[in-house]
Amino acid sequence: MASTRLRLLIDESVTEPLASLIIGLVPSAILSRITVGQGAKDHSVADYANRDRRTIVAIDSDFKK
Repeated sequence: MASTRLRLLIDESVTEPLASLIIGLVPSAILSRITVGQGAKDHSVADYANRDRRTIVAIDSDFKK
């Protein structure tokens, strides 16, 4: 069952096949490379996620800082 309650922002560190799978399961998920821009700094991605009340999905550990 697809969830419409999750508000995910998929970071560009997530591979395209995995991002597509997540979007298939959670249609409300969006890609940071489209909404924030390819190569955007982590703080810009985090700022957008906070403003839009989204949870960041990332493979790298940069967001721990």
